[in-house]
Amino acid sequence: MFLINIAPGANLFLIIVAILIGVAAGLTAMDFLRVKAREKEWEDADADENTTGK
Repeated sequence: MFLINIAPGANLFLIIVAILIGVAAGLTAMDFLRVKAREKEWEDADADENTTGK
């Protein structure tokens, strides 16, 4: 197959960048899910207030 001649420093840099991208994507997903859960709680609370007449 093809042999790609990349210096070890460049290979390490690419690995670090890939890991950082993965961590950022994971944090973004967790934040998104947390915000959606909070919005659902607020919608449920608003619905309860509307039905009880408060």
